[in-house]
Amino acid sequence: MTHSTMYQFRLDANEKRQAFEVFDELGIKPAQAIRLFLRQVTATKSIPFDVAIPNATTQRAMQDVEAMIADKQARFSSNKELFDALEKAD
Repeated sequence: MTHSTMYQFRLDANEKRQAFEVFDELGIKPAQAIRLFLRQVTATKSIPFDVAIPNATTQRAMQDVEAMIADKQARFSSNKELFDALEKAD
């Protein structure tokens, strides 16, 4: 006979609501969804979806954007304008 155990965690109320709506549409209970996730972690010995550390280029781009935002002078009217500014920063 297996023994069950409880585990509690906190999450954003909106995130919870959205996820529980999906579980409801799938016809499963939240506890079933968590068990499915944990079984996949155990079976694959990994997170069952892609999780990646950003490469150096992506990290540099994120730092550049953060610096522009911190500067408070950077205001962009479009994505193109932002990307043009990022290219000039290199």
